[in-house]
Amino acid sequence: MRQVPGARGVSLFLFLATLWWCSLVPRAAPDLAADREALLAFRDAVGPHLPWDASAASPCGWLGVLCDRTGARVVQLRLPGANLAGAVPLGTLGNLTALWTLSLRANALSGGIPADIGACAELRYLYLHGNRLEGEIPEGFFGLRLLQRLDLSDNLISGGVSPEFNKLRRLAALYLQNNRLNGTLPADLDLPNLRVLNLSNNGLSAII
Repeated sequence: MRQVPGARGVSLFLFLATLWWCSLVPRAAPDLAADREALLAFRDAVGPHLPWDASAASPCGWLGVLCDRTGARVVQLRLPGANLAGAVPLGTLGNLTALWTLSLRANALSGGIPADIGACAELRYLYLHGNRLEGEIPEGFFGLRLLQRLDLSDNLISGGVSPEFNKLRRLAALYLQNNRLNGTLPADLDLPNLRVLNLSNNGLSAII
């Protein structure tokens, strides 16, 4: 069959136009449904006993969960002393990208701090003390530029105090005591808003 002159060019034009149009369509933004799925995955991994109703369309009424005023996103997750145990998998807490406050203190969480926690760019308050978290603080952690209070004390965290902490310019309180940190404290540690710093009971060679 003879091809109509110019048909190939028209087809190519339509194909390119379709690609261009698709590039203009925004990707689906994280929403409450995504937050709900992340919370359920978190529960399945470390807290299957939590009384969260998986049939509920919204997680806003679940124990320890607080949403924003419009009910559009989860902004707080507070489960202190809730008998959580085990390692927190990727794709759970890291998908709660609107979180302001995360408190999981006094549980039995183990393994490393989730590497994708840095995706929670709105975090101001992070309390993970009194668990069994181990390993080094992940690189992505230092992307939490709005963080004001951080408590990782009473864990098994190792490695040094990274100069990357200088990226957390709004940090006012930093608790890292009772871990397995070692090495020398960076001489150029510069946190202009820091008011409280506790690094006691580690293996650091210099304490300020």
